[in-house]
Amino acid sequence: MLTFQCQQQYDVVLFSESLYYVPGRHRAALLHSLRANLTDTGRVIVTIAEPKRYAAILKAIRLAFDVEVDRALDSGERHVLVFR
Repeated sequence: MLTFQCQQQYDVVLFSESLYYVPGRHRAALLHSLRANLTDTGRVIVTIAEPKRYAAILKAIRLAFDVEVDRALDSGERHVLVFR
């Protein structure tokens, strides 16, 4: 994920249960670089299993980005953030 080079703009970039595999020191930079490749109406979607365990990731995204959707999924076992 860290070496991927976008060749175009996208409407959606989805991290489904995968962002925690990116080393913490690289997460913000990766999300910012991918956000730069969104269309004008594009969004980044991040889903996190075990939101209590990965609360630091959720908090970091909330602090770094303008989050539009921030809610629990599946009775609180998963969480979704949508941002630009």
